[in-house]
Amino acid sequence: MSSLWKTSVSQLRQKTTEVTTLKREKEAIIFRRALRQVPKDELDRVVSHIAAYNKDELKDFVNVSFLFCFL
Repeated sequence: MSSLWKTSVSQLRQKTTEVTTLKREKEAIIFRRALRQVPKDELDRVVSHIAAYNKDELKDFVNVSFLFCFL
């Protein structure tokens, strides 16, 4: 039973990481689109959401959004 529990906890952590990564990618896409054609107030909302990230998350976000700019 202990092995099953450890496996379950490990899988939950992995899924949490995947969800976090997907959220970051989604925010990067929203940011890229906002820079193109969104009104200033909506752009401010997105930027304020980005400002809520901690430094490591922001670094990851910028890297992802930079990559998507060239797609």
